[in-house]
Amino acid sequence: MSKLRYLFILMFIGIGYTYAQDGTGEVPAEEEDFIGDFTYQRLSIRERKPVPYPSQREADVMYARRIVRILDTKEKQNLVCRWPKNPLSVIIFEAAEKGELTAYTNDSLMNFYRPDTVIDMLSQKEVIQVPDRMFPGEFKDSVVINKFNYEEDVVRYEITEDWIFDKQRGIFYPRIISFSPLFKLIVDGQDLGELPAFYCNWNELRGVLINEEIFNRHNDAARFSYYDWFELRLFSSYITKEPNVFDLKFSDYTDLKDNPLAQLLEGERVKEELFNWEHDLWQY
Repeated sequence: MSKLRYLFILMFIGIGYTYAQDGTGEVPAEEEDFIGDFTYQRLSIRERKPVPYPSQREADVMYARRIVRILDTKEKQNLVCRWPKNPLSVIIFEAAEKGELTAYTNDSLMNFYRPDTVIDMLSQKEVIQVPDRMFPGEFKDSVVINKFNYEEDVVRYEITEDWIFDKQRGIFYPRIISFSPLFKLIVDGQDLGELPAFYCNWNELRGVLINEEIFNRHNDAARFSYYDWFELRLFSSYITKEPNVFDLKFSDYTDLKDNPLAQLLEGERVKEELFNWEHDLWQY
């Protein structure tokens, strides 16, 4: 009887050992196939979902102002958008190309491009003369397509946002409406200025950005997402447009067209007006 009991004890010990080794026990087995170059799985960013905005009643909106601003990734505060391991331009264009993000044609966010045409429509076509093999000594036209390089060519972004004062909650807050990467349009060697490549709905874009890590210079273990970076207003930007009867940007004003410094000062004036408007509410 003692031998039978001894065999049962050995059997239970063997089962427990196998249970622990196959990763289903208290001591999980180490996984080798996780993505990244760290010694542990980084899942906190990849598993997050954006928090829905609270509903805003029209009756509670005491004041609203639509502002257009430019985010330049060449500025020191915005250099994190060009982090080689996860640049912002690659995230946006790849999501649009895969159909995960809708590329709208204008800021009304009504009409949109097909995902397979997003890169092709931005590629530059150039006509050059090449030797004609059929007729030696003669030349013929040949079309060369320079594929759009969004990782290097996109360095600035246009942000359209509303500044809203909610009298019920007593807060003055910004709400991003659309987000657009800018590119330089060059035709026949002539620089025609910057134009929006396409427009993104921010409510849709933040669902993509919340799972994309951004560089944190202070702690690699506390790296946060692009969504956090934008929602916490950690970026630097300048205002280029305020509501006006002709719907013009500062660069289109007659007296500001050829004066970039005056355009920046005009943006600072709008910024100060927004600050003073809220500040004056609490003066008694």
